[in-house]
Amino acid sequence: MCQKMCFLQMIRVVFACIYWLNNNAESAPAHYTEISVDALQYMSMNGYLDLPDPRVGQLLDENTIKKSLESLQRFGNIPVTGVLDDKTVELIETPRCGLPDISKSHDTRKKRYALQGTKWNKN
Repeated sequence: MCQKMCFLQMIRVVFACIYWLNNNAESAPAHYTEISVDALQYMSMNGYLDLPDPRVGQLLDENTIKKSLESLQRFGNIPVTGVLDDKTVELIETPRCGLPDISKSHDTRKKRYALQGTKWNKN
C-alpha cells in the first residue's frame, strides 16, 4: 500500500514539473530579426555579409545581421537603424552594376610582384 502511495506521489510531482516547465517555456518571448532571403543574398553579393558555410551548420546571429544592415545603410546614405525598413528595401531594389561595394582585398595578397625601380637593393 505504501509503495502505491509513494509511486502516485512521484507521478504527481513529475506531472507538476512537466506542467510548470511547459507553461514557463511558452511565456518566454522569442527575440529574432525577421529578414528575407533576398536581402541576405543581396548583402552577401555586395560584400556586407559573409554567409556561413552550410556544411559547417553555422547560423547567423542577430548582431551580425544588424551590423551588416547598418553598414549597408551607411553606404547608401540612408538613416542607420540596423533594421530592414522601407528605405533599406528601396535601396536593395535599386538597379546596380553588379560589383560589390565592399571588396575582400584584406583576404588576398597585396602585392604579387615588384615593379622596376621599387625594389630595395641590399648592398
